[in-house]
Amino acid sequence: MSTRVSGGVPTEMQLGLLSPLHLKKLFELMGTTYIKLGQVLKPGIKDFLVADLNFINDVACILLLMGTILGFLIKLLTLSDRLINFHSMTKNQQEEKEEELLRIKDVKAGEEDAASSDKINEQRSRLTNLI
Repeated sequence: MSTRVSGGVPTEMQLGLLSPLHLKKLFELMGTTYIKLGQVLKPGIKDFLVADLNFINDVACILLLMGTILGFLIKLLTLSDRLINFHSMTKNQQEEKEEELLRIKDVKAGEEDAASSDKINEQRSRLTNLI
C-alpha cells in the first residue's frame, strides 16, 4: 500500500518507482524475459507472465492519463490564479480612479469656494465704499 503525501500523490510515484519510464523498463524486461524463456516455460507460468505484462501496461496507461489530468488541473489552477490577480488588480485600479475623481471634485469645490469668497469680499468692499 502506498503512503500518501501532500497533494494526494503516492510516495512511490514521487520517488519514480511507479513512473511511466520505470514501468516501460519493467515491461520491456518482462517482455524480453518472456521471449527468451517462451519455449521453456510451462503453460501456467506463461499465463502469469502475460497477465503481469497486461497489468503493467494498464498501470502505465493509467499513470499517463493521470499525468495528463494533473497537467490539465495545474493549468486550470494557474489560470484561476491569474484571473484572481487580474480581478484584484482591476479592483485596485478602479478604487484608485475613484479616489482621483474625489480629489478632483475636492479641488473644484475649493476653487468654487475661493471664487465665491472673492465675490463676497468684492461686494463688501463696494458696500463699504458706498457708505
